[in-house]
Amino acid sequence: MPAEASRPQRAGGKHDDTQWHGRASGGERLGAPGVMRKGERGVTWFSRLWSGRQRAQSSAGQGAAISGEGATSGVGASAQRQAAAGPFESGGKGMTTIGFVGLGAMGGRVAKRLLDAGYQVTGYNRTAGKAQWLVDAGMRLADSPRAVTEASDITFSMVSNTAALLAVFEGPDGILSALGPGKVYVDMSTVSPAASRKAAEQVAARGARMLDAPVSGSVVTLEQGKLSMMIGGEKAVFESALPVLNAIAPVVNYVGENGQAVLMKVAINLNLQVQMMGFCEGLLLAEKGGIPRAVAMRALLDSVIASPSLKYRAPFIIEAPDEVWFNVTMMQKDVLLALEMGRQLETPMPVTALSNEYLTAARAMGLAEHDFYITFQVLARMAGVKAEVAALAGDGVKPASQEAQGAM
Repeated sequence: MPAEASRPQRAGGKHDDTQWHGRASGGERLGAPGVMRKGERGVTWFSRLWSGRQRAQSSAGQGAAISGEGATSGVGASAQRQAAAGPFESGGKGMTTIGFVGLGAMGGRVAKRLLDAGYQVTGYNRTAGKAQWLVDAGMRLADSPRAVTEASDITFSMVSNTAALLAVFEGPDGILSALGPGKVYVDMSTVSPAASRKAAEQVAARGARMLDAPVSGSVVTLEQGKLSMMIGGEKAVFESALPVLNAIAPVVNYVGENGQAVLMKVAINLNLQVQMMGFCEGLLLAEKGGIPRAVAMRALLDSVIASPSLKYRAPFIIEAPDEVWFNVTMMQKDVLLALEMGRQLETPMPVTALSNEYLTAARAMGLAEHDFYITFQVLARMAGVKAEVAALAGDGVKPASQEAQGAM
């Protein structure tokens, strides 16, 4: 049966394109609209579409027009959009050079995945010594963000906040100074959507293109190859860069124009703190009722409330992590971004606002450099529970600077 004939229908006989968008011709489900999963048939088809030479040959003479960020569809139109998007026509890993600025806990591991995927990577980190392990793995180390960008077709950045982004993006040695036609800039930082959109405008003024591409996950999910990524920017640029993006994250969601992926990331990240506070309240309730902390922890994490983020972070209450991935200050930065966007978009966020107060309390207690699960300690003291989390009992936690951390 032709694929079109098997399209699901809504009531009234209309085709349900929300479901259909995620199916390949063989009938398997690929996921929600705009989702590309590495290794699935939909991506294989997408990659064939993306491959410059074959696509250019198949689209010869089809000549569809391109308009800005264009929603023009069809093989011919995609070929022309790709030709305008940058230096990825041939599609081979050896033909695409990658730059990476910001090699902290997350950024460094993302760069390592690109190296492992066979890409030539040039990197920069403010503290060069912390990138030595990547040099040993084959990365070329540059002395400035500008030098990285000059050497690369696609330049990535992943830094801690908006101020850090501007520090590597602007100025005579910044990323922007070396961008030009044919180059693509991909920022993976969690920053203000307004700042991201302004950067995209500056990039476009130099003839280059920008994507905002924050990821959802942690060091653990990154190393397991389970990150998800959100993309904002011109869809043609997203399509051209997809094979490189899939080397980082197996699931990539295109969410809209520049700045929209950062907005989506902040909407996701506010849940990290809100979920953690709910978990801590339940854990303390059980503990004060006489259930040992470890027993209550296991029961909670075996229940339906255990999200992936809770499963890898909540156990830190009992066994301290070897290094801090996302400290209180970084978590509060994202919560405050969410609250400010809520104000701008007239969206009440009372639960997020309340959870933010526990981050402020943690900072007041001198806990700012601990991973944000430490807000359990704030609640524990309020509840009169004397048993401290493992980190405060001297169990080996290593607080890290913001430079060493990355996006959650």
